[in-house]
Amino acid sequence: MPLGVNAGAHIINISGGQLTEIGEAEGWLESAVQLCSDNNVLIVAAAGNDGCNCLHVPASLPAVLAVGATDDLGRPLNFSNWGETYSNQGILAPGGT
Repeated sequence: MPLGVNAGAHIINISGGQLTEIGEAEGWLESAVQLCSDNNVLIVAAAGNDGCNCLHVPASLPAVLAVGATDDLGRPLNFSNWGETYSNQGILAPGGT
């Protein structure tokens, strides 16, 4: 069981991930995300910094809130990933300097 769930966390932030062509994760990661979902623990994960219409796991998994980056005016930064999956389960937050 993920340590955060055992410790009573309500939100877990993951500021990393890996590119994936179809949004699939390895079994252990899918299981951990599902366990968090089953226990009402929200996972917030980076959408990725590849600047493409591409997917990044764990952000692309259905139970995860993906976060991309914007400049100070609220425009998506050119290095932040985007795509249909993120428009349904993602947000943008200030990430520029």
